[in-house]
Amino acid sequence: MSDVVRVSGLDAEIEVFRDEWGIPHVRAATVHDAFFGQGFVHAEDRLGQLEYDRRRAHGRWAEVAGEPAVAFDVFARRCGLRDAATREADALAPKAREVLDAYAAGINAYLELGRDLPPDLARVGVVPAPWRAADCCAVFLVRHVVFANWQKKLWRGRLAAALGADAVARLESADRRPVPLIIPPPELFTPDDRDPADLAPVLAAMAQVAGAAAGSNAWALAGSRTASGRPLVA
Repeated sequence: MSDVVRVSGLDAEIEVFRDEWGIPHVRAATVHDAFFGQGFVHAEDRLGQLEYDRRRAHGRWAEVAGEPAVAFDVFARRCGLRDAATREADALAPKAREVLDAYAAGINAYLELGRDLPPDLARVGVVPAPWRAADCCAVFLVRHVVFANWQKKLWRGRLAAALGADAVARLESADRRPVPLIIPPPELFTPDDRDPADLAPVLAAMAQVAGAAAGSNAWALAGSRTASGRPLVA
């Protein structure tokens, strides 16, 4: 089955096709058009996820999910994730910024078609606003905060500043390859000058350092265990 969609903002005609597994592929003549196409198919397949992550980064998910989302919204606003994303987008090298602008244009081209919203957005009456390059950075930041064990990194950074990287390494329980600990320069980050022992109960802090290594999703559920009756893979 084929379909022709006319949108503005492309350098030339692009082709998007889906293989036997439904995975989209973009054929384009320019880098700009390739990322435009990627943004378009991401909006087509994952618009609800894009909006979810953007709202989480902006501290606006409680507008949709209600009271259970308030705590994270407060956290995101206190951290200034939205402002940080805007500064990050503005500081990008020109070629990198062009990529994100093209990607955002592809998402917006899909939105402008006015197609039916995915069920997760239609159910709550959310119509996504136009996408910006800074929204890409916001999604990265909120995903980094959620999945990157930031509490442990802050603790280790403070401990390294006080006792040195060797001391931190000796506290690591796992046999890992050396990983550089990046501490921002003073003009960007004011270190906490409290005694690291006062940051938390010592034993709890030690548990943060020596905890088990995290991993990504690698599981499946049979249809007999899901609400839809269909299997889920993550």
